[in-house]
Amino acid sequence: MDNFGERLRTIRKLRGIKSNVLCNMLDVASGTVSRWETNNRNPGFETLKKIAVILNTSVAYLLAETNDPNPHGWQGSLNYNDKKIEEKSNVRLGVKFLEIPIMPMATAASCGAGNGLYGVIPESTENIFVEASTFTCLDDTRKPFAVPVEGDSMIGAGLEEGAFAVINPAEDVINGDTALICYNNNWLIKWVIYNPDGSVDLKPANPNYSPMHIESAYASDPSWFRIIGKVVATVKKGFPKRAF
Repeated sequence: MDNFGERLRTIRKLRGIKSNVLCNMLDVASGTVSRWETNNRNPGFETLKKIAVILNTSVAYLLAETNDPNPHGWQGSLNYNDKKIEEKSNVRLGVKFLEIPIMPMATAASCGAGNGLYGVIPESTENIFVEASTFTCLDDTRKPFAVPVEGDSMIGAGLEEGAFAVINPAEDVINGDTALICYNNNWLIKWVIYNPDGSVDLKPANPNYSPMHIESAYASDPSWFRIIGKVVATVKKGFPKRAF
């Protein structure tokens, strides 16, 4: 593996990924990437393939079989619906994965009755990695975030307690979508059903819970009812996280 460490360091910095972040994405011990880059150790071939995928390069480049670090079709930026993801966003630009901030448990989206908070978005203390292809659009003024799930009313939709629901406020919530909602100062996750008369039904994905019906007068009043964002992904417990 002549020049492997130097090439790994070069492509990692080119893609803007820190060595400790790459360790988390590969689920390897802290400092492993640094040891690879100083040629003190070498990864196995399966890990080598994962490195190539995450850094959007080729195994051939990492093994010095080519000097072109870019696989076919990579254009040096990611665009979704013609919106470029900017570094100034809380979504950090990566190649295959984006770092999404996790809101603390104080703002957890309760899949039961809600947690009694309204419009509270504090600073995050941890990030979670989500595949970039998860998002169809990104808006720096309405940034995605993740919340830990509490309760079991949406377990039939794959939202089990302890998992993380990834919320994208920039995506439209259409009839039947799963969304994070604030109703009467409670945060909750439900299927959203729009009715012709302007009312809204919030349906659980667990038969042990009853739907909530929001009359049109309340559904049209943002002080009572707001759709905060669409649930675009669920990240299971144990997925690699990064603390600031």
